[in-house]
Amino acid sequence: MLIKGRIRKEVTPKRVFSVLKLINMYNGKLKEEEICDLVQPSRLCDKEEKYEDSKKVIKFLKDEKFINENIDKKLELNINSEDIKDIRSFKEYFSKNVFNNMKEDSLFFEVTSEILSKDLDFYEFSSFDEIGRRLENKEVDKEFILAWRFWAEFLGFGNILNNQFLINPYVRILDRVINNLEYEEKKYPISRFIMMVKQECPEFRKIIENNSIGLSLTLALRTLEGLGKIKMLNVRDSTDIWKLYYSTIEKTEITDIEIVRGI
Repeated sequence: MLIKGRIRKEVTPKRVFSVLKLINMYNGKLKEEEICDLVQPSRLCDKEEKYEDSKKVIKFLKDEKFINENIDKKLELNINSEDIKDIRSFKEYFSKNVFNNMKEDSLFFEVTSEILSKDLDFYEFSSFDEIGRRLENKEVDKEFILAWRFWAEFLGFGNILNNQFLINPYVRILDRVINNLEYEEKKYPISRFIMMVKQECPEFRKIIENNSIGLSLTLALRTLEGLGKIKMLNVRDSTDIWKLYYSTIEKTEITDIEIVRGI
């Protein structure tokens, strides 16, 4: 499991990746302040804000066990260097592990899970302040939501557009289920497919119950079908029937998911 504690808006995926690459380049040879000076040269920083953003990123990396200090107080990579070979590799590593083997509470998980479980009226929020006010978890403030949006976009839960976050987690489902090499079959009964989603993406469990699929996952599935990645089928006489989020113009009942390979 990753992102166990609170996150700050300065700690973005791209900054985390860049600092990890830098630490790996000088693996075990530079102390924290030396790394910070490479990221934010002291001559370019205000005296009061010297290394402030870089130190926040390094603290995050230490807290999440991405790096550690050796006996000489120099920073070393604590994950496989192949996982940061490029930004795509880092995203794959992060996406796979962010909610894996959860053994403790995670505010990031709780917020993500709650946002994905919201109904249509939540999709009309006008600011990140409003997101925080509408969530049940009172620990969440604007600072956390501003940080959350970067990681949520990185992990495929939607997209940032100006002052809004457009929820559509189709990339998350595409990365963790559709393109997952562990699932080789072409066609799955819907109950089996839902089990795969719960296994790979536990943040969706709140919106999957009583053979009903909530709004955010319905959006993801409809988008994937529109992109030609899957086909949602309604096989006659099947007793395994699930309902998508209500729509007056599109099918609402599905029995099987067919994965379109090679696209």
